[in-house]
Amino acid sequence: MRHRRAILGSLGFLLVGPVLEMGVGPYLLSDGFSRGDGALDGALAVVAGIALIALGA
Repeated sequence: MRHRRAILGSLGFLLVGPVLEMGVGPYLLSDGFSRGDGALDGALAVVAGIALIALGA
């Protein structure tokens, strides 16, 4: 059981990195505050990252 959690946590972390980089990175570096879609993408990336980390933890 402990090994399964470690594997899920590792996979979740590997999936969260690119999602956060694609969703939050451009949002913070561009004019995402003035664009509605940038804010939505950033929020969805953060929620997805938290959910994947919680599932793996």
